[in-house]
Amino acid sequence: MTRLPDNDANLHTVGIQAVNGGTEPNPEPQYRAYVQCCIAIMKKIERQALHVIGHKEWNANKSDPALDLDKFLADVEALLHATSTAQATGR
Repeated sequence: MTRLPDNDANLHTVGIQAVNGGTEPNPEPQYRAYVQCCIAIMKKIERQALHVIGHKEWNANKSDPALDLDKFLADVEALLHATSTAQATGR
């Protein structure tokens, strides 16, 4: 993955904003929608889940998203792979 600039990754990324105070977990429907949104974007731009990052991954001064990004990326990767496999096999 290309190194992002420390001060303005917004010029090089697609942003998704979820309404959340940053201290409480995302409600399950919101979390699932977040995962599905990332999958749709990754498919459209033909990228893998490793290209999904949070603010805190490129800027140490940021603390969001509050979700467990390792779990989130695993969920995105698993569903991205599952939908790609289903499309390739016609299921």
